[in-house]
Amino acid sequence: MENFWSVLKRGLYGIYHQVSDKHLERYLDEYSARFNTRSLDSQERFEKFLQDSESTLSYKRLTNI
Repeated sequence: MENFWSVLKRGLYGIYHQVSDKHLERYLDEYSARFNTRSLDSQERFEKFLQDSESTLSYKRLTNI
């Protein structure tokens, strides 16, 4: 758990510099996905992203925002 928070804090301070409450959940989702796939190489991570995006994104879902 401490490792995840350390990676999250370094990433937020190093990349985004400022975090709004409005988008905090998105930042947490991004870093939890990075942390959970840390053992995969770049190609495997990309393939997983494509597979997950195909199963969750649809035109209907995108237009019902």
